[in-house]
Amino acid sequence: MSCSGIQILGSSFRCAITAATVNLRPNDKPDDIYTTVADMVIADLKANFTPEGALLHAKAFYEDKGGKAWPIVLNALKATQELELDKLTKDTVKEFWKYNEALALIEFGIKRKVVKRSVMTFAYSSKEFGFKEQIMEDTMTPLLKAALKKYRTTNNEIDFTLQSQQVRSKFGFPFKGNGSTAAALLAKLVYKNVQLAVVKAGESMVWMTECARIISREGMPITWKTPLGFPVLQDYRVDDTDVISINVDGRQNIKPNINILKTGETVRYQLSMNKDESERLINCIKAANAISANVTHSLDSSLMWTIVLKAVAEGMHSFMLVHDSFAVHIADTGRFFHLIREAFVEFFTKVDFFEILEETFRNHLPEDE
Repeated sequence: MSCSGIQILGSSFRCAITAATVNLRPNDKPDDIYTTVADMVIADLKANFTPEGALLHAKAFYEDKGGKAWPIVLNALKATQELELDKLTKDTVKEFWKYNEALALIEFGIKRKVVKRSVMTFAYSSKEFGFKEQIMEDTMTPLLKAALKKYRTTNNEIDFTLQSQQVRSKFGFPFKGNGSTAAALLAKLVYKNVQLAVVKAGESMVWMTECARIISREGMPITWKTPLGFPVLQDYRVDDTDVISINVDGRQNIKPNINILKTGETVRYQLSMNKDESERLINCIKAANAISANVTHSLDSSLMWTIVLKAVAEGMHSFMLVHDSFAVHIADTGRFFHLIREAFVEFFTKVDFFEILEETFRNHLPEDE
């Protein structure tokens, strides 16, 4: 029910709001950030979208854009087949259905499993676009497949995606089309609310991203040291490839890694060669997008090593470790339970990592930056 990436960022900044969601404080029952965010999203939806609001929203949108023929829009909304419409009317119809997708999300209900993957990957730089892809993959696509399977047993000749929301809901899929509009809206709301739930974690990611953007624009890779002294180098380069084409009559044996394009009886050979890394520019976009994930992973690994070293000092020598999951022999679990917590507190009180990271980032830049 905790999320290690958010735990790490929240602990680094002593954020009480973050602590309240990821089990960093004493409590009678475990905190669950995934349920917290899911509940915040539902509350957000219910506060801003009502059944009677769809038409009012569409009409306001239409008139704000200068529309003068609202009855035409109403006819378009009732139409059962595609009509020839002007751009504003088309956009208004889209707005109406976007609003209805919010109502479909309320009807569907947002549970922790729907937002879990997005919240979990937030601390590793996942944003709205990534959230939408995850929601489509984990929720919308499986739901639609299951609904279609049930729907086909009815021998209905009407395309399922053209059925009314009421009919689609009976088969467990109240969303329009393939659910992408609802997924986009849900992704936006999850991203908004997870930042509210983990304030300092979100702020730290924005800060790291901006620092990485500034440093990379100076043409420099980014370096730092973990709390255990392990050096980290983030050095993403822009792809810069030279393509050498050779035209040879007839067929010949093809060498590995050479692409062949046939044109009539001529075989054209293409050899792609990447320029030396030192000659390629820093990839500023990738550097900015990856920095918070890489910093968090570097802290993750350091914390894991800190826990293992404390355990070894107490005579434990057998471990199974996967990211933030730890396992020892059953006889050692009692003491290991406490060692994890002791190591965690020690790790985040001994050194202010982000103060050191700020100084490191500053050292990458000229004094006037």
